[in-house]
Amino acid sequence: MKLAKALAAISLFHLLAASGLYAACTSATAAGSFGFTTTGTLILPTGPAPVAAVGLVTFDLSGNATGSQDRSVGGAFAHETLTGTLTVNRDCTISLVANVYDSSGNLARTSTIPGVLVNNGKQIRAIFETVVLANGATKITMVSSVEEALALRDSGFAQICMGEVGGRAPSGFDFGNSPFEVSNIDFSGKSIVQRTSAGTQGIVAARYAERLYATSLVTANATARALLSSAPSRVSLVAMGNNAIVRTDEDELCALHLRNLLEGRRGDASALRHVILAGGDALRFHDPSRPHLDRRDLDIALDIDRYDFAIRTVLEDGRPVARVEMVV
Repeated sequence: MKLAKALAAISLFHLLAASGLYAACTSATAAGSFGFTTTGTLILPTGPAPVAAVGLVTFDLSGNATGSQDRSVGGAFAHETLTGTLTVNRDCTISLVANVYDSSGNLARTSTIPGVLVNNGKQIRAIFETVVLANGATKITMVSSVEEALALRDSGFAQICMGEVGGRAPSGFDFGNSPFEVSNIDFSGKSIVQRTSAGTQGIVAARYAERLYATSLVTANATARALLSSAPSRVSLVAMGNNAIVRTDEDELCALHLRNLLEGRRGDASALRHVILAGGDALRFHDPSRPHLDRRDLDIALDIDRYDFAIRTVLEDGRPVARVEMVV
C-alpha cells in the first residue's frame, strides 16, 4: 500500500513536470488581439480620481503592440492610441512597455505594465507598475540667472540645463528654449534646471504666491481646471511678454483666453491662433536673420491644449520647482 502511494505520487509529479515544460511561453503564445478594461484610482495632488478604460490591443509574433482605448479620469474622457513592446518570459510572466498618444498623435505618457499569461495565452492579468508623462523629467527647477543654473547642474543637483538669453542657449547649457528641439529627447529620471528671459523670471518673482502655475496656450484648459479646483477668491494672470519688459501679442492673448475659461466661456482657439499668426511677433520665426528661431516651435506653441495637464510650481528648499499636475 505504501509502495503504491509512493508510485502514484511519483507519477503525478512527472505529469505535472511534463505539463510545466509544455507550457513554456514565448511571444507567439501572446500573439493575437485582446480586449481589455482598466479600473483603478489615480492619486493626484488634488486628491484621488477614479480611472477607467476600455480598448483593444494586438501583439504580433515579435512582441510588437498596437492598439487604442477610450479612457476616463474622474469623468474627463479621451480617445487614445498606443504602441509598445511586450516581453514574454518562459514562466508566462510578461512586461508591456506602452507608449500612449492623445487624439492629435502627441505622446502623452509611457506605462510599464507587468502581468501574466493565463488560460494557455488566451487571457492576460496585469497591473500598472509605473506611468511616466511625456519626456519623463522628474522635476524642473526654475531660476533667474545663468550662473545659478550652471552651478546647480555642476553640483549634481540636476543633470540638464536648458533655457535662453536673447532667444539663444547660453554657453554651457545643454538645450535652448525650443520645444521642438527637445520634443524627442528622453529625460526619464532626470532633473532639469531652466532659466529664461521671461517665464522663469516671473515664476521666481512670484514664488511666494498661494498657488502658482507656469502656463501657455498648450496647457490652457488644464491650467484653468487646476486653478478652479481650489475655488480661489482671486486669480492673477501675469503675461510676461518679451524679456519680462515688453508686452507681446501671444502672451496678452493667452491671458485673455485663460480669463474666458476661468469665467466659464469656451473661448475660440481657432480665432486666437489666427490673430497671433497675423501679428508681428509670429514673423520673427520667418526671419532669415534669426536662424535660431525654429518655425516648428511656432506650430507647437499654437497647438492649443496640446497637453492635458497643468504645470504647478511649489517651493522646495527655497526654489520654485515645476511638476505636472492633472486635475479633472
